[in-house]
Amino acid sequence: MLPLDWGSFASFLSSGVLYVISKASHQRALQLESAKQVNSLSELRPLHGQPQLIAVQGNAWAEEPLRATTSPQELNAVIVKLEEFKRFRNKTAEGAWGDIREQPHSFVTRVANWALDTSMGERLPVVQAEKADSISVQPAGDIIRPPGPLYKSVVGVFSGRLDEGLRQIEKVLPLGAGLTVVGELSQVPSYGMQMKGAVSVNGMAFVIGPCRNGGPFVISFSTLPELIAEARGLSSVCRTAAIGCGVLGAGLVTIRIIKSLRAFRHRRRLRKQIERERLRREQQITEQEAGPAVNRCPLCRKGGRCIRIYTA
Repeated sequence: MLPLDWGSFASFLSSGVLYVISKASHQRALQLESAKQVNSLSELRPLHGQPQLIAVQGNAWAEEPLRATTSPQELNAVIVKLEEFKRFRNKTAEGAWGDIREQPHSFVTRVANWALDTSMGERLPVVQAEKADSISVQPAGDIIRPPGPLYKSVVGVFSGRLDEGLRQIEKVLPLGAGLTVVGELSQVPSYGMQMKGAVSVNGMAFVIGPCRNGGPFVISFSTLPELIAEARGLSSVCRTAAIGCGVLGAGLVTIRIIKSLRAFRHRRRLRKQIERERLRREQQITEQEAGPAVNRCPLCRKGGRCIRIYTA
């Protein structure tokens, strides 16, 4: 019996995965701690020509914001995420229609030309926001569109699949929301940056976007200290869970080894008992077969008497 069963294997595998997540979260916390906190966009001017990781707070601003298509109100946003699901019913073996099921159909992210706006009228453009590690969004709408043309529904009925429409779930980063953006500060030519109020030095406008060396790029409603605390908390929880899964796996392996040793000792004891019993029976059979032929002569056997014969 192998000492590693499915339970211990799953425990060790979970421990390894949780340990990797813990290390990644710890590394993320260290990277966030290394980000330079910028309290005012005027502090960016001395950083001319020095790409580095910064954290900036401000409000989401866009000259031409996007509109949420599923919201009952006219909701303006700088980022819109739309996820669509096909809704349908399948015919069961009894001929009835089953429960409604949903299947992912499409996922679209729209990003406006937007920036972080401060109370002083200065703006820091955010580029390639769709590449952010995490983006804080809020629900905007959840609607169900009616099925398509009638002929498609008829064809679906005959094929055993009834179309129930399209479900659309929309989430947005609203215009004017207070944000913290952690990313790499870089510069682009001002003539290519069509945004009013962008901070620039010597014809080069500052922008914030994804890190070229793989650092964090976060767009969140939380502050930088909250992001650091969240990463450290996740690292601590995953590390504790990894240790627990490792201990559980080691315990399962130990129990299995102890059971294997006990079973081995029990089998060895049984084999010895069987061997002793076999030898005892062989000895009895030998004595029963050889005893009368050696100790009795033909006359004694006939008369029912027994004379023991001793040989020199």
